[in-house]
Amino acid sequence: VSWSERSAIATVLAGFLGEGDLPEIVHARVKAFEFGRFDMDKACAQLSLNGPEDRANLLGLIARVTDADAVLKIGERSYLRRVAKAIGASDAELAPFIAGEH
Repeated sequence: VSWSERSAIATVLAGFLGEGDLPEIVHARVKAFEFGRFDMDKACAQLSLNGPEDRANLLGLIARVTDADAVLKIGERSYLRRVAKAIGASDAELAPFIAGEH
């Protein structure tokens, strides 16, 4: 996870909390995050998404992070597809995020 992606994650989390900045402990957790150990399928299964709008919002947040370094890498595109499948998003729901049209 690049610095710009970590920064985007912190911005998204701060927005959820309605804070200008996150507590240092949260920054430390983001910095220590190990992508290879993250169980995306388990995390998606725990979400309570209520339809296309919720799925689009989640995909949009993920796209915001993957776009943070201005390069959508093949692995990031694959990750978006995996998340979309795990949350039951259709190809049409995913398409704008893969094409960078979000």
